[in-house]
Amino acid sequence: MITLRNIVLRRGVTDDRRLHEWRDKIEKGQTEANRKNGTITLYDPSHKPVAKYMFRRAWPCKFKGPTLDATKNEIAIEELELAHEGLERQQ
Repeated sequence: MITLRNIVLRRGVTDDRRLHEWRDKIEKGQTEANRKNGTITLYDPSHKPVAKYMFRRAWPCKFKGPTLDATKNEIAIEELELAHEGLERQQ
């Protein structure tokens, strides 16, 4: 049996709420209708694609908000973990 690891996405906090709205739907029990397929593309420093991964039927299973500490000068990072039913490298 193959064990699928969750996908962990990290980004600086933005005003884009789409990932949060998706997570809210899942938390309200709308799991089946809100599973998503997607692509993750990795780029080199010159912005040339070097790898592409496709995932199937993913849903948010964990969210970690930013650490807010006024005594530090750091970028606020949020983390979203996706469970999925398949991950395949395309490129």
